[in-house]
Amino acid sequence: MKIAFDFFKKVEKERWSGEVDITSSQGHACLLIKDGQLIWAHRPLDRAIERLEKVEWMHLPPSEVLTSIRSFETLVKEVIAANPDQYARVVKYLKLERLEIFFRIFFWSNVELNPRTFSVEGPDPVEFGFYTPKRFETLINEAQKRLHEWPVIQEKMGSSKRVFVSQVDLPKKDSSHIDVIDQSLMQFDESKARPHHLPFSGEEIDLLRSCDGRNTVEDLIRKFPEGEFLILRRLLELWRKGAIAPKDAEELVAPRQSNAMHFSARHLFGFVWAVALTSAFLTLHFWITPPDMPLKAVPVNVIQAIEIFRELNGHYPLSLLEIQNLRPLSSQETEALVYTLEHPEVYEIKVKPSL
Repeated sequence: MKIAFDFFKKVEKERWSGEVDITSSQGHACLLIKDGQLIWAHRPLDRAIERLEKVEWMHLPPSEVLTSIRSFETLVKEVIAANPDQYARVVKYLKLERLEIFFRIFFWSNVELNPRTFSVEGPDPVEFGFYTPKRFETLINEAQKRLHEWPVIQEKMGSSKRVFVSQVDLPKKDSSHIDVIDQSLMQFDESKARPHHLPFSGEEIDLLRSCDGRNTVEDLIRKFPEGEFLILRRLLELWRKGAIAPKDAEELVAPRQSNAMHFSARHLFGFVWAVALTSAFLTLHFWITPPDMPLKAVPVNVIQAIEIFRELNGHYPLSLLEIQNLRPLSSQETEALVYTLEHPEVYEIKVKPSL
């Protein structure tokens, strides 16, 4: 992948103009570059049309028109003309598709770059003004970030069959369009995208509405144009904030959970022994601790129950209510303990300071 990074750095430095055909066993893309900046990136025309056909809300030109198209620029014009009432939505799709294709290149192997130098005049600022030029330095930084984050995102999200439920009461859907793609690549300007003063971007709110307890992660990726990486990144961030939660622990079909459930006899014995010790400790705790004595520290067996829950489910509980079967909490503990799931792999539990 070093060859791609070096090539685009050189293109920007030399303010090169032309077209680059990029091929790999995993894909094929074409980039238009003007004065060292990216104008657009697209798939071969037949593949681009196939992908557009899968967008449920988008209308395509008649088949005889599609078969006569010989350039990406013409395809874009025809698609926009076929969707006069969906202009903003089509533009958003095209802009996101451009970036998604570019970033995908860095995940391909055995990449071949075939540049063709020529003077680039376009795109037409009237018809294609939304294709604002992008600096390769910014794009490369985002690509490197994605390469670093992707394995972590895959591990934390687990299965594409996972289902999330929104935990936020959202206002009625606003029909106004908020286009924040050009704010700063994938880092959206939250101050302009927080309708009704909610602490979420417009894109996050759209995703929250679709976390209805029915759509799987796979469904969400297909539904939104941002692509797999951004959707998974956004879901993890919403989960971290507590804005969404898995529908049911029994439905989380994730690789981490599956691995955790492959107990050997030794693991099973250890788990039963840990539960027995927890129960014995709990009984002893209530015998020797007066019920009205304020808690000074988090009980050890509560922490043990949290760790046992993670061993069973592949993630920490969303709340202490989820460990009730492993370690029932007294009303005193419920009131005194503060538990926060800061991340699927990170939690904080502490005793409320006494007044």
